[in-house]
Amino acid sequence: MSAGRRKLQAVLVTVLTAVVFASQPAPPQTEAVWADTELGAGSFTAATIAPVTMTACTFNPGLLGIAASYRITYRMPAGSTDTLFEYSTTAGFGTVTVLAPTITPSATANHLDATISLDLLGGVLTGAKYFGLSARFGSEWKSTRKVAQGSAIVLGAATCSVVA
Repeated sequence: MSAGRRKLQAVLVTVLTAVVFASQPAPPQTEAVWADTELGAGSFTAATIAPVTMTACTFNPGLLGIAASYRITYRMPAGSTDTLFEYSTTAGFGTVTVLAPTITPSATANHLDATISLDLLGGVLTGAKYFGLSARFGSEWKSTRKVAQGSAIVLGAATCSVVA
């Protein structure tokens, strides 16, 4: 078949297709509307994320405050996937450092112990230390923060207590 003949066939098919589509009637107009005089009402609230249960905080002075640590005993709420440990020198957690403590099973049933090692002189230097602990659910949700307060007094003497 020659090139001219193929070109003619292509033109005829195109014209025939255009005639078929042009001869179809337009779709009918509709008067469909949606008007409902009833009103709906509803409300929603965000889920409440259960916090951890912080049961104890103890201070390990090391040797005269050198290489000291705090141990926080806590229980995770059902369904939580992780914990978030935070440290601050102010009660309001204005400046926060995220911690990665050593977690071990506790002697208290169904509890965990988090050991937070201070820097080399952390138990020698005086001042308040606040440790916040939140339960996490997935990557976006976290519970309210539970707080333990440690107070280094001098050369390894310190206190630690659960405050909120």
